[in-house]
Amino acid sequence: MKAAVFGGTGAVGSELVLHLLKSEKWSTVITVGRRPLAAEVAAMGVDKIQHFKINMDNIAVEAEPALKGVDTVFWVLGTTRKDAGSAAQFIKVELEWLTDVAKVAKQNGCKHFSLLTSQGANAGFWSCGLLYPKTKGLAEEAVKAQLFARTSIFRPGLLDRGDKARAVEAALLNIVPTIKAVDVAKVMIWDAEAWNDHKGGTSVEVFSMGSMQKAAKLGSAPLP
Repeated sequence: MKAAVFGGTGAVGSELVLHLLKSEKWSTVITVGRRPLAAEVAAMGVDKIQHFKINMDNIAVEAEPALKGVDTVFWVLGTTRKDAGSAAQFIKVELEWLTDVAKVAKQNGCKHFSLLTSQGANAGFWSCGLLYPKTKGLAEEAVKAQLFARTSIFRPGLLDRGDKARAVEAALLNIVPTIKAVDVAKVMIWDAEAWNDHKGGTSVEVFSMGSMQKAAKLGSAPLP
């Protein structure tokens, strides 16, 4: 199978790329981003990885070659309002780029879109103070609107990013329930492999933190 990963340098994305490269079920792993591929990743996946370095503001055009013949698109790209610099830039990264990629993936025949969002995602939130969950919810709706044969939406709570944890996240790790970034990555892959093995019907599945934790413990594809 052939996978395309957007956000492959983040906490979940880096684990996703690593485990896709290790899996014999994936013959080609495509990574798309604005930075060059890390040398150690390129060396590890020399026989099966392809990297497209693009201008993300022209993502609809420049990402298209990367999406031809892809079985599953994994979107694990994300930011925060603080890191983005403004609400407008946050929306561009979280929603506009995603919408462009989903449309192009659909046009190029992709059947499965796997999307990482967040616990509490809700397109119905209107308050400016709830920009994050609303934008995540709108992102889910944007992908669902493309009517992929399979849309998988993953809504983790607090991620345990290990050494990549932000200061606030690190402070909360021993207080609130968490899920390891590597477990999220594995569960997303298992879900994609299970669906690609069977390709049964059209479906949209939303996976909660609890279902992901259970799947990670069992070592199997998650149940909604």
